[in-house]
Amino acid sequence: MSRIKIKAGKLLEKSRDSALLAVEIYNKPRTAFRSNGYIVLMSIAWTSLLHAIFEKKNISYFYKKNKVRYQMIDGERRSWDLAESAKKYFTDPNSPERRNLEFFVKLRNKIEHRFVPEIDKDIFGECQAMLINYEDTITKEFGDNFAVSENLVFALQFSKILHTKQNDIVKSKHSKEYREVKKFINQYRGNLKKEVIESMNYNFRVYLIPKVGNHKNSSDFTLEFIKYDPSNPAESEKYQKLLVGIKEKQVSYEGFKAGVVAKAVYEKLKDKMPPNWKFSPSSSHVRCWKYYKARPETGSKTPENTKIEYCFWNKTFRQYGFTQKWIDFLVKELQDKEKYKKIMEIK
Repeated sequence: MSRIKIKAGKLLEKSRDSALLAVEIYNKPRTAFRSNGYIVLMSIAWTSLLHAIFEKKNISYFYKKNKVRYQMIDGERRSWDLAESAKKYFTDPNSPERRNLEFFVKLRNKIEHRFVPEIDKDIFGECQAMLINYEDTITKEFGDNFAVSENLVFALQFSKILHTKQNDIVKSKHSKEYREVKKFINQYRGNLKKEVIESMNYNFRVYLIPKVGNHKNSSDFTLEFIKYDPSNPAESEKYQKLLVGIKEKQVSYEGFKAGVVAKAVYEKLKDKMPPNWKFSPSSSHVRCWKYYKARPETGSKTPENTKIEYCFWNKTFRQYGFTQKWIDFLVKELQDKEKYKKIMEIK
């Protein structure tokens, strides 16, 4: 690799220091709002990295007033911010790496004046992808000598403490500030293309599986990341089969109670059913979840054994919640008159 320009070198040093500090803050067990500090420092790391790349490629990365004059701040040319830098480097608007950075630019603005530590768990995948994309980009542009991975270790967690904290977080998730930020997160993800939202470069998702050593050197590395190509159908199918046995249930704590489900179904079908038709949560809805086995019977010793696409067990509040998919499913199914009679046990 050719000699790096002095300014590019200084930008790289600033970038790497910011990235390492971001990870250090995120991994500190007593940090109350780790995502906030992480996002700010990783934004600095990414901005400095992209500016270093532009320096290397002799690309001017400053805003202009017109064709010849630059915008100035305190006597200095105003350089591109992270959003503009990402746009110039990742030219594909649907690049997972670019959409990941754009997510954090917008999220940073949302949480700048809020204290919402409960979102840490919601955005872990995006945070991890932001770091991995950073590592891939810096090594691609400047070589393995600039990698930061050798200075990073896998964050250890105390499982009992983690579970207690998660329960506390769940209870605080009804705050107005959390709901506003969570709404933004859901809307942003909802507007992404399927290939972006499923990309590991946008949201990095992993499962930890105990690694069994069956020969002398098999446990030299306690933790390994297996690189796989999601664009390879055979390889993707292999890992999908593996995940069938270990995949955790993705629980949403924003599900609907039975009364809300019953009201939603009634509103959707009231003009399509006989006059004076009713759909009550204590009778009609109960018959439905029993018929479709959406959840176990009341008093079951395994209340979590639900059809997760329709229903989930909220362990913290010890109650069931139902999904939008369940509401849509009932609206469709109950319009079949014969099936409706069978569910409601009408002769």
